[in-house]
Amino acid sequence: MKSHSGEFLFCEIEGKDCIIAKGRLHYYEGYSMQEVTYPIRIFKQLGVEYLFITNAAGATNKNYNIGDIMMLEDHINFMGTNPLIGRHDKQGDRFPSMNDVYSQELQNLALNCACDINLDLIKGVYLAVTGPSYETKAEIKAFRTLGADAVGMSSVPEAIVASYLKMKIAGFSLITNYATGVSAKMPNHAEVLEIGQKSGQKLADLIKRMIYKLE
Repeated sequence: MKSHSGEFLFCEIEGKDCIIAKGRLHYYEGYSMQEVTYPIRIFKQLGVEYLFITNAAGATNKNYNIGDIMMLEDHINFMGTNPLIGRHDKQGDRFPSMNDVYSQELQNLALNCACDINLDLIKGVYLAVTGPSYETKAEIKAFRTLGADAVGMSSVPEAIVASYLKMKIAGFSLITNYATGVSAKMPNHAEVLEIGQKSGQKLADLIKRMIYKLE
């Protein structure tokens, strides 16, 4: 995918060793769930304790605005599969709890850091679908009824595996468009990329501040 270079940057941010994934593998590209989440397992083996997951998402919540940053409080897996299906590798529980996927510690830290940089950080529930087609009006209406505030095509498989591996997770969605039926304007991938480039720096500043404050 052109907007995902597929590179890993090993760097230091605010005095802490970090790995930055420039893009990700997507299930809709034909990769298996195991392939999509393989980088998470590598990060765990390299000693990564905190995982910051980011994505571009369409708002199903009519109160959201384009360019908003939503902190994930929870997610809904609507992808019809699970990356933990298959032989148990015994790196975690066979039937792991998904009760607290997104670390409350990191959520509190994010809210504090958002205040530090004068960022209006919203909270919500992210719903993941397989893609690559955008959703129908009826689907978005159903997703809103289920409690979803934003919808996208990634992140949840990675979050499931990271939670299984006992990593501390923070998730953020950059609201780049309104989901089908929320606005009269149809979703457009080029515009999604443009909004991401314009507003992505706010999210980068937030994560950088969080890394600075981590013990």
